Amino acid sequence: MLTLPVIFWVIARLLAPRYFALPGQRLKVGAAATVTVVALTGYLVGRNNDHFLTCEEFTVAGEHRPANCAPAGEHASWGMRRRS
Repeated sequence: MLTLPVIFWVIARLLAPRYFALPGQRLKVGAAATVTVVALTGYLVGRNNDHFLTCEEFTVAGEHRPANCAPAGEHASWGMRRRS
């Protein structure tokens, strides 16, 4: 667990070398915050997929159905119904 920051630093240096050349601390923090928000949003949507996707959508995409997927035709938290 202690090596994760080092691993992230090495990956960042390899994938985004120009990030470390940004002229100010404010730009670096802003870029890092943007990446963090996008990654966190993606994680939360994936973790709570039953609120956004139905089991049918996983099947159509050719993916494995997760245990917590919503039944076809409804999204639990959004109250949306599929149109036939």
